[in-house]
Amino acid sequence: MKIGVLSDTHGNVIISEKIINKMDFVDLVLHAGDFYRDAEKLAKKLPIKIKAVVGNCDSPMISPEEELIDAAGLKIYLTHGHKFDGANLYNSLLYKAKEVKADIVVYGHTHIASRFEQEGILFFNPGSISNPRFHGPTYGIITINEGKVDAEIISYEPEE
Repeated sequence: MKIGVLSDTHGNVIISEKIINKMDFVDLVLHAGDFYRDAEKLAKKLPIKIKAVVGNCDSPMISPEEELIDAAGLKIYLTHGHKFDGANLYNSLLYKAKEVKADIVVYGHTHIASRFEQEGILFFNPGSISNPRFHGPTYGIITINEGKVDAEIISYEPEE
């Protein structure tokens, strides 16, 4: 299973669509918040299943703040991350991941792409295509094959 991952698109639907088209045959797209309505627009335009959660720049009434997704036998916890904000962001995410028995945590909010493992759980933030911090625009691809996970952060070159 191949999963595209976006977060913090902040109204850049045209760029988001270009990125999804570059992802080359993904089974699912995850949008980790800020702007949920971008995910809705993409779902109407593209023939791909999109799961999304709200972020701190969204109205909490338009979508769930978190999702637990079964993907190829693994559980993905999808959140924006703003409810876990602060000095204990990663510890709070770890605690929640253990609570829901997630294998993978996908989050956004920081606008900083990162990928790390802790206590056997993969934590994955695709960064932001609209307002990245420290690096250029990024998105992610997670591939699950027979229980093994490969997750990569990909730089987006706007002039492409």
